[in-house]
Amino acid sequence: MSKVIVLGAMLIAAFPLLTLRAFATTRALAPCSAASVRITQYGTNVGMSHADDLFWIRNESSRECTLRGYVRVSYVGRYEPVSSNEAPKLLSVQQSHTLGGDGIYGGVKAGVAIPTVTLKSKGLASFWIFGTDGSYRLANGHQSRCISSYEMLVRLPGATTSTDVSPIGAGVFAWCGAVDVEPITSGDSGTDPARPLSYFRGIMV
Repeated sequence: MSKVIVLGAMLIAAFPLLTLRAFATTRALAPCSAASVRITQYGTNVGMSHADDLFWIRNESSRECTLRGYVRVSYVGRYEPVSSNEAPKLLSVQQSHTLGGDGIYGGVKAGVAIPTVTLKSKGLASFWIFGTDGSYRLANGHQSRCISSYEMLVRLPGATTSTDVSPIGAGVFAWCGAVDVEPITSGDSGTDPARPLSYFRGIMV
């Protein structure tokens, strides 16, 4: 009986230590920083005055890190119509957050919590940005303001610095009015539950 009591006492004493070790392992995964990742535009779908852009986030460091939520984006360039003697500047582009998940492109399915993405070294996460690339009339009667940008600045959730992102090919980031940003998801297709990237290849350039 005494041996059982001693063994039980040892297990009880060891339990907090095991819990602390597990907690420490979880806490060891820091949020991904701008310096640890590379963000690139994978592709875009343009048609009928809308544009849908898919971006990849790759962990270039040797350590795992986590991401959860939405990026913040800003743009450097010029307002339309572009004047050749106008210097590029930080532009005013309103950003809205949306879950997406409508089954057409990316996002998080309704009822699914925004995921916490664990990025291993060279691991990949992704997100979509949606917007309009043609001028339209706002509710106040004015026309939407359009931009032409060769540089997008992306700030990861919780980060204090931004990462520069260039458009693919010889393109530009051309938005009129606000843009909608979807949550960061694991993998390459910007969807949760995951949808194969091949689903989007036929509709993207």
